[in-house]
Amino acid sequence: MSDIVWTTINDHLEAAPNSCEYINNFLETLQFCGLQQFNNIKNEFNRILDLAICNENEQVLVDACSDPFVPEDPHHKALSITFTIIDLKPLRPLTRLVYSYNRADYTVINDEICNIDWLSILSCGSVEEAVIKFYDVIYKIRDNHIAQRTGYTGQYPPWYSRALSKAIKEKFKFHKKYKKYGNLCDKATFELLRERVKRLEKQCYDSYMSRIENSLHTNPKAFWSFIKNKRKGSSFPSTMNYLGNSSSSGDEISNLFSSYFHSTFLQPEPDQNADGGTVDDATPNIADVSSIEITEDAVHKLLSSIDPNKSAGPDDLPAIFLIKCSKSLSVPIATLFRRSLAEGVVPVIWKSAFISPIHKKGPKNQAKLGYKMCRRRHMMSFDDDAALTKAEVRTGDWVPQQRNERQTKHTVHHADHRDSIPDDQHDDADIGEQEGEQLAAPAPQPRAQPAPPPPRHQLAGICKPVRAT
Repeated sequence: MSDIVWTTINDHLEAAPNSCEYINNFLETLQFCGLQQFNNIKNEFNRILDLAICNENEQVLVDACSDPFVPEDPHHKALSITFTIIDLKPLRPLTRLVYSYNRADYTVINDEICNIDWLSILSCGSVEEAVIKFYDVIYKIRDNHIAQRTGYTGQYPPWYSRALSKAIKEKFKFHKKYKKYGNLCDKATFELLRERVKRLEKQCYDSYMSRIENSLHTNPKAFWSFIKNKRKGSSFPSTMNYLGNSSSSGDEISNLFSSYFHSTFLQPEPDQNADGGTVDDATPNIADVSSIEITEDAVHKLLSSIDPNKSAGPDDLPAIFLIKCSKSLSVPIATLFRRSLAEGVVPVIWKSAFISPIHKKGPKNQAKLGYKMCRRRHMMSFDDDAALTKAEVRTGDWVPQQRNERQTKHTVHHADHRDSIPDDQHDDADIGEQEGEQLAAPAPQPRAQPAPPPPRHQLAGICKPVRAT
């Protein structure tokens, strides 16, 4: 480590560029794990050999020790390290219903959806009422034809199979019987089960790691799901603080984050047209959004092109359900879109989104420090750019207000308490890794690629088996 040159930049120590491969690998590992080096005390040879590494920013203070216990080594200065240990208990996950979408009979579901007179149901009342009726019908069909179960967080790692979990329970049962009665038969059974558990544990772990490694290029989210599972619980502590206010329940913590993220938005300015006047003063040749044509075939095509690994938004309908029912759902969805454009009203539920605070640095129990916002959009939302691309072809020029280009105007109209349910704890066996994304727009929009996995040499140090006790 003597070849690493540490420099102070913005009150933080950073390593200078280095051509040595193993040093670069070490620095990449520190960056990947969110670790920082805090020791800036150089030895007599103007080197830093002893590193003070921590993942909590502004929680570590390193000084030269003025009164060491033993004679000081010229290569290794005596250090006085002060740090704060915060015992943060994770927020308890909520009990939830999980639908087995991958095992549903979509032939029956599609037939029932097609037999509904959507025109009469969706033509009455306002657009808001029509959308509510649409979801009521779809939810009723879903509840009648898709199996449900109560989701919970298991006590074993995700790579444990049912056979392994059962063998572990049997092993503990016979161990307890042997300790209580001293029967040699129970001891022999316990030893046999212990060997079986060790063998199954190795087989399950090797198989799990093989699937993760083979899917790094095709499905990087599988690797990040593995990393989330190693965290053993929610990434949010059970008690959080913001501006002197402390909250210990999921709803209250959600409100703290809502207040913080709301404070980061700019206040909207009065709408003005391209010439500087207000929208009311705009010329009459502004394009009419109601002239956009929404057809059942276009909706069916867009629904069929959704990424099946994407999860549900606030409407609780995952991508796999929308794909399997794309043909039957195209009629009511196209009807609702046409009404929305014709009446110039976007339903409130379509403007909702999940807001996920992502911890980057600093204390985890401070809502203001080190958290960034990740928005998970509603499945039925129009994508602004995609809708605009198709609309411009049909209607000509648009004023900036119709484009909704100003980032200060983007708002979220709904926040839900989902912070205690990690994305990877949905029904992964049925609908894959859960990361919400847009459903359909009048034209396909390129999706952002998931964060790439770390270099292969880092995987061996991270992916270690965890044995159950």
